[in-house]
Amino acid sequence: MGSTDTAVYSTTGINDPVTSALHIIIGDSVAIDVCSIHYGNILQKFCGTWLSYGYFGDVLADSEDHRWMGPKRYDWSGLKKFVKKRSYQGEVAFRVGSDNLSSPLDGTRCFTGCDVCQAATGASSGIDIEKDSAYSSEASVGGEWQKVSGRFISIQSATMKCKSELSPDGMSPFCHLGDGYTDLVLVEDCSRLNYLKHMLRIVGKGAGHFDFSFIKIHRVKEFKFNVLEDDCDGTTESRNHQHMRTAETSVWNCDGEVLEQPAIDVRVHCQLIKLFARGIEDGTVRVDENQTSCISRGTHR
Repeated sequence: MGSTDTAVYSTTGINDPVTSALHIIIGDSVAIDVCSIHYGNILQKFCGTWLSYGYFGDVLADSEDHRWMGPKRYDWSGLKKFVKKRSYQGEVAFRVGSDNLSSPLDGTRCFTGCDVCQAATGASSGIDIEKDSAYSSEASVGGEWQKVSGRFISIQSATMKCKSELSPDGMSPFCHLGDGYTDLVLVEDCSRLNYLKHMLRIVGKGAGHFDFSFIKIHRVKEFKFNVLEDDCDGTTESRNHQHMRTAETSVWNCDGEVLEQPAIDVRVHCQLIKLFARGIEDGTVRVDENQTSCISRGTHR
């Protein structure tokens, strides 16, 4: 999607137009999850691949002033924001759900015929997004709300692995296309050197960019983010009704588009839409010997 073609890379394995045309001609289709983003109870946007607050939101907002540079504007803006390395106060509340069959760190990759995604088929029936608040009842999803607060360099939500030429394994390598979950990545404030190590692992293959103590990842059905700002007495206060960016907040990068409202609610809708694709074939991506695919896990039961 956008400059990185992450949607086609994550659903086909390659950004070849002939391959995509053949999928259309043959009639192949794959159902993918989509996130609805709300401010209050008002639907703002949909997100099909990646949503990020903090560093990547700042990079996108800054790059809008340098569109004349083409795709190179992301490198320039990324360097500027890395040198500055801002972090933001916030509180993230999330719900993991009770029917989760996988983990974002279990080494299970999503291939064609993924048994995890097939087990979730039909979970999206009867959804009315306009009427459905981002806050669902505990009975509808199961599980209790969990909260994490602090200073974050970035908060990311990957609804597919977000694979691209820049990130061969993807932003979340073991994310599934249609399991009804998004991988919530919390990058806490850290040194510039440690953040550089993390970023270098993202562009590498098999590097394990989550293997840092300042990074937490959760597979969730829904989450909400509230801004926390320092008061003059040193305490923090929630700004859950804040609807526009200030000097103390960032913006969201929503599939390559700027979303100004910092405080949002996000909910995953299982297999909401279908794309002309088949999913990544098992032989398309080389998997380490200590990793398993969805298919192989099913045959070894």
